[in-house]
Amino acid sequence: IPPNLGTLKINSPAHKAGMREGDRILAINDQPIRSWNEMVDIVRGSPGIPLDFVWRNSETELTAQITPERLYDPIARDTIGQIGVFVPHARRFLTVPNAFRLAITRTIDLIGYIFDIFHKLFTRQISARNLGGPIAIFRLSTESAQWGFERLLMFLVIISINLGIINLVPLPALDGGHIVMGTIEGIRRKRFSRKTRIVIQQIGYALLLLLIIFVTFNDITR
Repeated sequence: IPPNLGTLKINSPAHKAGMREGDRILAINDQPIRSWNEMVDIVRGSPGIPLDFVWRNSETELTAQITPERLYDPIARDTIGQIGVFVPHARRFLTVPNAFRLAITRTIDLIGYIFDIFHKLFTRQISARNLGGPIAIFRLSTESAQWGFERLLMFLVIISINLGIINLVPLPALDGGHIVMGTIEGIRRKRFSRKTRIVIQQIGYALLLLLIIFVTFNDITR
């Protein structure tokens, strides 16, 4: 992949230096850059370290000293550097039927990914400290918007699917809990008493409140 820039994050180090989508990186610290991965390796390995960039904008060569932002990567379990650029992507236009088919496929993929995350949470392969609440959603929404409208729209799609799945969790206060209670009542052929339903609902609300407090604590301490 050539070292051409794709989407830039607004107010990122690259954006502030004057880089634009389509620019080509020529050198970093006098080292010629011939591929996207060469640039990524240098930037990731230089968090907080100023780098001298040379790039071409149309027919003009530009230079600037850019300091990659420090970011903790939970996958690599290390602090890496980022200048706020995406790898370039080709754009492919779809017919309406193909767009619907692709939307369904992507939605199924996201649902599977979310269930995989739930499984890893319950088996403790992923720490519950990674759960986020309203503050995390606000922060990620702002960051997605800085990458452009398409990234923000994709983030909203993920949140919508996520909330839809969580709403089906069999907690009494959620729709999933109502479905379970209705199923049990159907099997028993008898409704729960009003007092029993109130107690079940109160337990559900208490569990939800504890979850909200926990994820908000995660957001504040993260």
